[in-house]
Amino acid sequence: MSEDYEVYESDVLVIGGGMAGLFAAIRARDFADRVILVDKAKVSRSGGSIHAHAYGAPAAEGDFKNRLKEMVKRSAYLGDQAWFEIMLREIGDRIHDMERWGVLFEKDEYGSFKSDAIKGQSKGFVVLAHGKQVMESIAQEALGKGVLFLERVAVTDLLTSDGHHPTQGHVVGAVGIHTRTGKFVTFRSKAVVIATGLISPKLHYFAMDNITGDGYAMAFRAGAEITGLEFSSQPFCVWNRNFTGSGVGQFQHGGTRLVNRLGKEFLYNYEGASKEYIGFEGHFDWGAICRAIAAENMEGRGPCYFDCRGWSQEKFDKMRKVLPLTMRAFDEPGVGVDLSKAPVEVTPMPSLYGTSCQSGIRINTIGETIVGGLYAAGSAAFYGGGPSPQALGAVGGYRAGEHAAQWSRELESSNTISAQAESLKEALFLPLQQKEGFNPDRIYDSVNRVVAPWQASLFKHEKRIREALTEVRRIARDDLPMTKARDIHELVKSAEARNFVLLMELYNVAALERKESRMIHYREDYPYTDDRDWRKWILLKSNGKGGVRVLIEPVPLGCSAILPDRLTRTPAPVHYKCEAAAPRKRGH
Repeated sequence: MSEDYEVYESDVLVIGGGMAGLFAAIRARDFADRVILVDKAKVSRSGGSIHAHAYGAPAAEGDFKNRLKEMVKRSAYLGDQAWFEIMLREIGDRIHDMERWGVLFEKDEYGSFKSDAIKGQSKGFVVLAHGKQVMESIAQEALGKGVLFLERVAVTDLLTSDGHHPTQGHVVGAVGIHTRTGKFVTFRSKAVVIATGLISPKLHYFAMDNITGDGYAMAFRAGAEITGLEFSSQPFCVWNRNFTGSGVGQFQHGGTRLVNRLGKEFLYNYEGASKEYIGFEGHFDWGAICRAIAAENMEGRGPCYFDCRGWSQEKFDKMRKVLPLTMRAFDEPGVGVDLSKAPVEVTPMPSLYGTSCQSGIRINTIGETIVGGLYAAGSAAFYGGGPSPQALGAVGGYRAGEHAAQWSRELESSNTISAQAESLKEALFLPLQQKEGFNPDRIYDSVNRVVAPWQASLFKHEKRIREALTEVRRIARDDLPMTKARDIHELVKSAEARNFVLLMELYNVAALERKESRMIHYREDYPYTDDRDWRKWILLKSNGKGGVRVLIEPVPLGCSAILPDRLTRTPAPVHYKCEAAAPRKRGH
């Protein structure tokens, strides 16, 4: 192996330093001597967990079944009920772990946890804490247990026992690049946990643009199944054209009004959009709310706003405790918005954005994929939704770390990866050798121009999906091989662009396959939720020939076997036909 390699050996390699990754590493260390946690940026600081503020609480005594029913309903009956049951049973222990590690949850004068109701649930609650303090406390616990942190290393591909992608064997490590020095890094590991978080489209409104679905993509190439991607379109964010604000969930409590440019509430003017079904205090259908905001904008009544002038002082005080970074930005003179005096703009965030564990790598209840030695947790894994990604990250990471370590105890380290690593290195560094070609930003721009418009992301139709899929595949075939990198920074972005193009193809394949409307996935040509024929998962897997194999599987039921009241077709709320809608003048 050439001298410009760095080689690390471990029993368990955890990729991603957010909530799930840290819990996986900490738990793996209980069973394995050599645990490495690698992150593209800085452990505990990169990713979505630092922006979090709400952590799902355990079910109240005697209320387990009702809480579970609400969770399954909130997932539009596509959630993995076995995982929901596990989360409800185990999250209490994980919260107590965090307290022991120094996490400061909000409490009242009696020492009891302060909590908020979960949107769309009467039985579900979350406990509150400042994400930055949470993550720094957990990171210190991991270091204290002997987990080795490797930061500023972008992992780009998995190593397999047979050298093939997809593999018929098992995972034996990974490769990547140091984002500052450009040194190629090889990891020999008996087990790998992917905890790389969600997918971001690198559009201007998104604060976490280094989370580019790398884990999804490398797992797919290795032979794992990806599911739920048709639901990978983020709901909405608050912004003022200078910055976006995290913690959008907190903005929907305590007297917030959703209004258009004319100051009028509009949500319930749309067909099927009753307060009980999609309101902030009702079932809360993200997709329907996004479609209503988009329709207001397309018909000239936008922008739309959160009007928070009805908040109490207590609400403002709580926001500054659990979302200090967001509130500090709003308080910035000349940049922010005084929420007590003026509304703040809210907009859907189109393009590919995997969130809330609604899409990801398909796993079983110990975090194991169908590829031996490969595990996944957190927002990189598929749980089918749920009310608290942080709770699923903690519980899922803990389980994945334990079982990855148990797997590693049965194996010897592989010594047959040198040729495979060399081949992956050659492909990774190819953009540096391009004399002419495209900047990786152009790849993102080209793809997002196709898939980000609301007519392609929030309001889908077979014709537009096929057009988008054709263009994404053209970009993959013609433009991606021409990606040119002038330095190490652009080389890393080139690797990210490769993953994004692949995931955009998978997103459109899944959207084309699901012939119904459910949650954020809305089809103009199938404007109904079909619980009779489409309470199913769409699984995407590499066919080994550069294409995609599509599998459709009924949603498995947990021990409680919770089903919709009626297995029928129900009209989806907020109908809107982009092709039929004529532009209207502003103010009408």
